[in-house]
Order: sequence, then structure tokens, then C-alpha cells
Amino acid sequence: MGISLQMKLLKIVYYFKSRNLILLLIILLFSACSSKDKNKLTNQELNQYIPEWFFENKTKKGYIFSNGVGESSDLQLSLNIAVLNAKLGLADKLQSTLSGLTKSYSVQSRKQEVQNQIEQTIKNLVTDVDVSGYELVNKEIKRGETTYKSFVKIEYDVTKKTEFIIKNIETKIESSFKELDDEIGNKNE
Repeated sequence: MGISLQMKLLKIVYYFKSRNLILLLIILLFSACSSKDKNKLTNQELNQYIPEWFFENKTKKGYIFSNGVGESSDLQLSLNIAVLNAKLGLADKLQSTLSGLTKSYSVQSRKQEVQNQIEQTIKNLVTDVDVSGYELVNKEIKRGETTYKSFVKIEYDVTKKTEFIIKNIETKIESSFKELDDEIGNKNE
């Protein structure tokens, strides 16, 4: 085999190696561009997604449960909104005032047709409810194309709160009796 034949073979091998390398680089480039973040949901998927535990009616003696959802382009803000919504739901379960008004109107035309109109207004007021001491029992965060959506479930031990209120009342009663005893003792002197 002559040197020129060897050179031609080397050129052919080099040509195919460089073509394969270029082809491999093109394939890698396209696969990297088209790969979707597996953790990211489309906006439609994000709007339809709800964790299974979110609808579970948890019951535990002495506890109240509440859920919350939050959505934001900021991860922490979406979680904060979810927790605040859950705490508002908890406060509503612990103490709320509900008012309602319903008005019904009926009008009869000359053609004996009756038209009814109903108006209803409902107001739910939740104010100054202490919900400190809640526990976060479930949390799930999903990433969408442009936002994060957070789901939380919190529990609140009503028995601990009741015990705290009772101890607080007992302390106030003891303080009042001590004050009364001191005042009676001062008058007897």
C-alpha cells in the first residue's frame, strides 16, 4: 500500500470522525433545547393540580384542620399566602360572625306573567382570633411556567388553647382574690 493510499484512507477516516462529532454536537444541542423541566407544570396543569390530601377530611379529637392555597411568581410569597389563607380558615372555624339578608320581589304584568327577583347578601366577619400554636401537617409546592402554587394543611389543638384560657382565668381570679384580701387587710389595720 502506498503512502498516498494511506493518506487518502486517513483523510476519509478523519472526515467521518469529524462529521460524526459535528452530528453528535447538533443532536446534543437540540436535545438540550427541547428538554422540558420535569418539575415544571404548564399553566393549565398547574391550574388543574390539587393534591389528594387537600380534600381529605381529617378528624382528630380536639383538633381543627384548615387548608390554604397560594400562588405567586415568588416561591416564598406563594407559601406565605397559602399559610395565611389556612390561618384565616382556622380563625373562621374558631370564631366568626355571620349576617345575611335576603330580599324577594315578585311583579305580575298585565299579561299575567310573574317575574321574580331575589337578592341575597351574606357577610362573614372574622376579627381578632388568636390562632398561634398551629402546626403545619402537609405542604406541597408546584412550579408552573411563571408561578409557584403552594398547598398547605394546618392543624390546631383546641384542647391546649382551652387549657391556656382556663389557666389564664384562674390566674386572674387568684390575682383578684389576692387584691381583695390585701384591701380587706388594709382596712382592718
